[in-house]
Amino acid sequence: MICRACGIGGEEKAATFSASEGEEFLATELGLHGSSVPKEASEIAALVGYEKHALMIIGGMVCPISSKRRAWGWSELKDYVLSIRHEIFPSFT
Repeated sequence: MICRACGIGGEEKAATFSASEGEEFLATELGLHGSSVPKEASEIAALVGYEKHALMIIGGMVCPISSKRRAWGWSELKDYVLSIRHEIFPSFT
């Protein structure tokens, strides 16, 4: 999804939001209607390029629908996204 958000690797650029739209969309995915997202959520949204599908997945990981799935913490999720970015972009720090 990161490749799609950035339009690299032959991937067609996916639906992305501006920063404010992306954070508003993520807030909706998290059930935070009318309030802002935590700072960590803003950082993660920026890391995935405010790509719609990535934000939907993030929302599902933080607030899973199924009680059988555990919720991810923000720091754990940020580390996960950074590890994926590092796999795709080895020079990314």
